[in-house]
Amino acid sequence: MAEPRVFSLRQFWHSLAAVVLGNAAYFSLERFLPPAGRHVPHRIDWGLAIDFWGCLVFYFLLARVRWFQRR
Repeated sequence: MAEPRVFSLRQFWHSLAAVVLGNAAYFSLERFLPPAGRHVPHRIDWGLAIDFWGCLVFYFLLARVRWFQRR
């Protein structure tokens, strides 16, 4: 029988690292994006979506690296 997954400190650091790396990548490349891809504070726009997807990419990249280290 499988154990229920609970939130762990390792998952927290994994998520935090993905968000920090994703935001760092987005904000360092933001000036090269077209105006529609730049985030305007306090608005939901394409810049926010690009930032979100960047964080997801880093989350899955970090998960893959961690998977390879366990084997």
